[in-house]
Amino acid sequence: MENIVRKFGLQINQEKTKYMIVERKSSLNKNKIGHLNIKNYKFERVENFKYLGVILMKITVTKYTCKKE
Repeated sequence: MENIVRKFGLQINQEKTKYMIVERKSSLNKNKIGHLNIKNYKFERVENFKYLGVILMKITVTKYTCKKE
């Protein structure tokens, strides 16, 4: 992962990088992993996040929505 981002002149910011799982299966709530570990990095799992001014969020297990802030 580090080699790929360096090729583009980028750096991984562990504090700002989060992840969200989007799937329709009911198993989503059963597997509440808090963090994703990749090498020396630890990324936080979130239920919603803001991207380009749009908030992406989970409403129920099978529905996802976004709204402009």
